[in-house]
Amino acid sequence: MNILYINLDAAAARRAWMENQFSELGIKAHRVSAVTSGNLSEKASGITFGSDIGRKWFDAEKACLLSHRECWKRIAEGADEFGAIFEDDVHLSSDAADFLTDAAWIPSGLDVVKIETYLQKVWTDKRRIRVRGRSLHRLKSNHFGSAGYILNRDAAAKLLKHSTHVEMPSDHLVFNPAYNFGLRVWQLSEAICIQDDRLNAKEALFPSQISSSADRVGIHREKPKSVGKKIIRELSRIYEQARVLAANPIRPIRMQRTIIEYRGDKCS
Repeated sequence: MNILYINLDAAAARRAWMENQFSELGIKAHRVSAVTSGNLSEKASGITFGSDIGRKWFDAEKACLLSHRECWKRIAEGADEFGAIFEDDVHLSSDAADFLTDAAWIPSGLDVVKIETYLQKVWTDKRRIRVRGRSLHRLKSNHFGSAGYILNRDAAAKLLKHSTHVEMPSDHLVFNPAYNFGLRVWQLSEAICIQDDRLNAKEALFPSQISSSADRVGIHREKPKSVGKKIIRELSRIYEQARVLAANPIRPIRMQRTIIEYRGDKCS
């Protein structure tokens, strides 16, 4: 498996953090130099950004997507059937090597396996496949974050091909059924990695490089709303759930809405 992690040239502490984890776990990983505001224009040549995001794209957001796009390119053109992509602020579980040193545990017919959690409620299939002390569930809704996932060469090639014009950030392109080009996405539960600012929200070692620059305000961390706007948002949420259930009335039977937990220690 081709294991890649995205890291800014200037982020030496994050690079050391990732290299130390990989070394301790006996995992061979390759660093991918992250796109920055300094080379954004060059790297974004031929790429256009749409308006579905509902606001102006921030440079850090574009750079993040283009960095993932470079990883997709390497995996699509590489010799390994699968590749894993990490951002440089994740905590890896003690048994991460069991899932990263070979791909024999990945069933056929999967395009992407999300091995990270954002600790949000998501829809998954109730049916599960037991794999090396954890479970695989078909992911049926979006799941924020693109800090840890595995994809096969064909999925990487598809993402690369269809990302010359993008409407949403990288996590939506990979995991959101409305934007991920029909990729078959599964979720590892419990997750084997989690971003530092999700695990240690109050005392993060590595504050988010995106949220700190005010990115994803409208997607991941919304600004405080007035009471009226909160009511409208709640009514919209109820309406959306009713619409989804009307379109698929057996969803509550076959699916579950749950928070994917992170487990850092190997199950004994």
